[in-house]
Amino acid sequence: MDASTEREALVEVARRLTGRFQQLPPDLVTETVNDFAGQLQAAKIRDFIPLLVERQARDALHAHLAAVVVPVPRTELVHVDA
Repeated sequence: MDASTEREALVEVARRLTGRFQQLPPDLVTETVNDFAGQLQAAKIRDFIPLLVERQARDALHAHLAAVVVPVPRTELVHVDA
């Protein structure tokens, strides 16, 4: 995979993940994709970089959402006779 094809594929990865994680700021999604792509910069075989980046970024974004979403405590309904 040449460099321009890889860049296009990573842009598409960021677009897909931005659509999937609409609760998160688009800049955060793009930054996450770029961070993981940067970690793989030294890889000699480039064909699977977009796939690997997408999986790593998706997992990181899921973890980010889990950390930000505060669970709402459940309340029980109690019937009181008057």
